[in-house]
Amino acid sequence: MGRRHLPRPGPRAGGRAHPSRWGGFLPAIPFDALAHGIPPASLTGIEPVQLLALDAAARALADAGYADRDFDRARTGVVFGAEAGTELAGAYGLRALHPAYLGDLPPALDAELPRLTEDSFPGVLANVIAGRIAGRLDLGGANCTVDAACASSLAALDLACRQLRDRDADMVLCGGADVHNGINDYLMFASVRALSPTGRCRPFDAAADGIALGEGVGALVLKRVEDAERDGDRIYAVVKAVGSASDGRSLGLTAPRPEGQRRALERAYRRAGVSPAQVGLLEAHGTGTVVGDATELAVLTDLFQEAGAAPGGCTLGSVKSQIGHTKCAAGLAGLIKTARAVHAGCGRRPCT
Repeated sequence: MGRRHLPRPGPRAGGRAHPSRWGGFLPAIPFDALAHGIPPASLTGIEPVQLLALDAAARALADAGYADRDFDRARTGVVFGAEAGTELAGAYGLRALHPAYLGDLPPALDAELPRLTEDSFPGVLANVIAGRIAGRLDLGGANCTVDAACASSLAALDLACRQLRDRDADMVLCGGADVHNGINDYLMFASVRALSPTGRCRPFDAAADGIALGEGVGALVLKRVEDAERDGDRIYAVVKAVGSASDGRSLGLTAPRPEGQRRALERAYRRAGVSPAQVGLLEAHGTGTVVGDATELAVLTDLFQEAGAAPGGCTLGSVKSQIGHTKCAAGLAGLIKTARAVHAGCGRRPCT
């Protein structure tokens, strides 16, 4: 993932000063449409996030050893965390609305804007992300796309684990995908003063001044651990439990409450049968916003101290310091980073 400059905005965009010109963007990624059974002529009507998610899911299956290996496709599900709203849908809307407001489209704009085809409707729907994967990879388990804002991919993980725990599936492709970083995203995040004026995420740093937006697509192959061991699968890490909670009534929809964060942590550790005092590596949400980081760090400090954790006994990190805030894909990005660290050996002490 790279970091590049955006064009310099005007002094006031959308009625508010625009404080950031930076973002963490995916490089150009080749996509073999024919290899995925998609006619090349259809590509202009499909949001790139759908194609990238399909490619990531296929790569994950191959990495797990199932590209040329039989498995029960009818009992393999797909759950992805993603958001609705795309640049492609906005372009269709501009084509439809421009005549009502400003008359006929100028020839140059008419040539640039996409035209509706039979691929357009499914091509802009977020819920088709999981459906396209299930269709192209011939998977018969449940498929759905989950939108829970920045928790989307972890909400997808929760649902995927429930499918395995309830034995509704024997394997689940779980992913997160977010390449939605258009001008509207910058305006919205700027309107709540969340963007870093310096263009860097500095989680838990005294110099932290906000987030840097990023893009990301990732996928995991999940199985019950006893099944993975029986089948001789390579296991990167074991998900002991997932905990979740809401803040309830607060000062605002975007204002974090320590009570809600603590409930989620307590539920996860209780379900996993693990004490925070045993934890040696912790991947945090850590966005680099002053209020968010302060709340998260205070909750973690209190919880770990009460559990008897030794001062300095746990390493704290956030993948956002490396790739920016990938929004709907952020949770899975942190999980992948942590799983790889655990798999490779993460330092001075065992990690949970």
